[in-house]
Amino acid sequence: MRFIVLAGLITGTLMVAGCAGVSESKEEIQARHRSQCNEFGFRPKTDTFANCMMQRQDAEDRVAHERAHDAELFGLQSEVSSLRMDNQFKEMEQARALHDERKLWLRSLIQAQQAANGQK
Repeated sequence: MRFIVLAGLITGTLMVAGCAGVSESKEEIQARHRSQCNEFGFRPKTDTFANCMMQRQDAEDRVAHERAHDAELFGLQSEVSSLRMDNQFKEMEQARALHDERKLWLRSLIQAQQAANGQK
């Protein structure tokens, strides 16, 4: 069952990595932000351009945080699912054991009935 949890965590990590695409260097991210802010019409070395750059970085940080949070939730969901499967398996084992006990009890009851009928 631990394998299932581990597989879930690995799958979640790969899904997040797939969504993120190829990781960019800090310089590439800043260049992309500069380009976006220029496209928005802000000029470098102005307060509005600096605000735009900060907002771009904040947005990127939020997305990264959300992806990490989603990956964590996916891992927890996998663990809960694994625990449920463990519990279901235990319940099945208990039901099977109870069934076997009842079967043995019925056999002994039938044998006792047959022995009593044979003695009459």
